[in-house]
Amino acid sequence: MLTSNFHPKLDWPATGGAPVSESHMVDLRHAMIDEVGDQTCADHRARREFDVGAGLVLLRWFEADGPANAADYDVWPFLSLIVMPDLAVNRFPLSGGEGGLQSERFLAGRRNVFYRAYLRALVLGDVIRDPDMELYEDELVGLIDRNLSMDHRLTRAIAREIANIPKDGNRRTRVRNGLKAIQYEMRVTDINSLSERALQEIIRGSLNRCG
Repeated sequence: MLTSNFHPKLDWPATGGAPVSESHMVDLRHAMIDEVGDQTCADHRARREFDVGAGLVLLRWFEADGPANAADYDVWPFLSLIVMPDLAVNRFPLSGGEGGLQSERFLAGRRNVFYRAYLRALVLGDVIRDPDMELYEDELVGLIDRNLSMDHRLTRAIAREIANIPKDGNRRTRVRNGLKAIQYEMRVTDINSLSERALQEIIRGSLNRCG
């Protein structure tokens, strides 16, 4: 059972930047445990619920705390290794056999357990809350890790179209090639000038051509 308490001998190492109080970190830990502390992460749906819940907590937190703080890569290993390591391990436990922890899930970078959840909530917004908008992991990676994620309106429109594609054996190939086609379209079309309807039609056409 996860608790909101820290180990009494916990040391808070200085990592640079603006210092924060221990109570500030405790508040974040409380909020995360309230949201995802009971998640088992035993199957795809439970892992998705963890990612969505954690991402939304972090999104609200950094909206209040200052979005610039989220841009500091050193924040994320501090959260995963010092403030909430038990939650991080719950989401990405020891690998089977002789495997250990997946280091990239705890260190700085887009694959950090909490940073990836935060980015998805930031980029996808309300889309990520919709239970009918379920996306595969590789689709989320494709959306967030490509330069598509710089335009949140575009990324959310793509996510809506992907979610409407039947979950058959061809979907992953269709989405992968469709994202490449949309990136090409961005080079020749002023996406920002398009209405919501026109944007959706371009995205739908790009994905359909790759079907």
